[in-house]
Amino acid sequence: MNPTMLLIDASSFIHRAFHAAPPRVTGKGEHVGALYITIKMLRNLINNIHPKWVATVFDHPDLTFRHQLYPEYKANRDPKPPELEFQLDQLRLVTGGMGLNPIMVRNVEADDVIATIASACTQQKVTTLVATRDKDLAAIVNSHVSLIDKDGDITDPAKVKERFGVAPGQITDWLTLKGDESDNIPGIQGCGEKKAAALLAKYGSLDRVIANADKVPGVLGERLRANIDQVQKMRQIVQLKDDLCIMKDPNCYSRRGLNHDWLLEMFNQFEFVDMHNKLKERLDVSG
Repeated sequence: MNPTMLLIDASSFIHRAFHAAPPRVTGKGEHVGALYITIKMLRNLINNIHPKWVATVFDHPDLTFRHQLYPEYKANRDPKPPELEFQLDQLRLVTGGMGLNPIMVRNVEADDVIATIASACTQQKVTTLVATRDKDLAAIVNSHVSLIDKDGDITDPAKVKERFGVAPGQITDWLTLKGDESDNIPGIQGCGEKKAAALLAKYGSLDRVIANADKVPGVLGERLRANIDQVQKMRQIVQLKDDLCIMKDPNCYSRRGLNHDWLLEMFNQFEFVDMHNKLKERLDVSG
């Protein structure tokens, strides 16, 4: 197998862990349950994949260009709980100590950073795995880029088509047509997943759907023709940026060694006794 780049959608992982993990609070009252679960997931990923290069990508806490274009973007979401904010901050520190190259870029989202690095890796024919459960990132899957979830299941181009009914290159157009409730993106009313996939199967792309809007029959065609401006605007919101001015050379993301002292201090602070003892034992054995 060729050397591998692993791109970790850290925000996605810890968000899911936060809502699934059992409560875990330190003696100082710090909530660390999601942090504990996420560290374990990341450690398992690294041990199973053994990537040559790795980047752990986080969403920047500030608003992005998408909010500027469309203030209602993600407005349906509840504010981020302070317990989650705390654990996100600590995860960035821990992944740094683990040598996993944490990265966060202002005005864009983690998905844009991942898309940019993955695009550069594709140009260099670098095998790339994106650790995420975010459907938006299915848009960047190709012969060199696959998605991998916490259980190790791989999503390649064939799996994208099987799961969503469209090819990776059509995911952005598919999400635009059907809308994305989780991001508060309105689609064409009445155009669900299957109808959006059928339109793209017939016409190939959103541009071609719009060009042939007068041929789409019934109420769906009426709604499409009445909302073309909105559809084009929403595509700007859904479209991932893959040309950010960030480091793109895989060698910039070479795995670094563990900062043992830092990690021992962090694990001790969060009362992760098993992680602390395992790392300490490893150090004692290695001498």
